[in-house]
Amino acid sequence: DEGGRARGEREVVAQAAAAARFEGLEAMRQPLEEEIAALLAAGRERDHNLKDAESRVRAARAEFDAEQARRVRAERAVEEGKGREEEVRHAAEQDKVAREVELQQSVLREGRLRQALEE
Repeated sequence: DEGGRARGEREVVAQAAAAARFEGLEAMRQPLEEEIAALLAAGRERDHNLKDAESRVRAARAEFDAEQARRVRAERAVEEGKGREEEVRHAAEQDKVAREVELQQSVLREGRLRQALEE
């Protein structure tokens, strides 16, 4: 009977030890769960900050690209303006030459008319 009692006592001790280990594990569980929750929250915050930073980078890049496009358009307009200026200058020179030719022809006709009238 003593063997049965010893076995019973060992079972009680084993159950008490198991209960103690369980309680110890339970006591460790909550701080671990809190730490895990804090790490997850920090990870979500970093993800949010990263997405926010990526968004700001995209906006800055778009602004830079738009400024580059404006600069290229302005440079083209200046070049086109120079080309048009040259075209206008050339046309004005041609017009001036044409008026001089007309004036010379007019003077010649007038001279011929006078000569014809004098004869």
